[in-house]
Amino acid sequence: MKNKYSLERGTSMEATTILLLKLITLRHSSLMLSSIIILLFSVK
Repeated sequence: MKNKYSLERGTSMEATTILLLKLITLRHSSLMLSSIIILLFSVK
């Protein structure tokens, strides 16, 4: 299921971003949000 979802989404980067956004929504943690933003910038 995960593989199919990733393929439909396209790039793994996009799929990862969506997963991270879901984590933010579930956690509502500002700390988690900060870590993700730093992570995204370091990946770019």
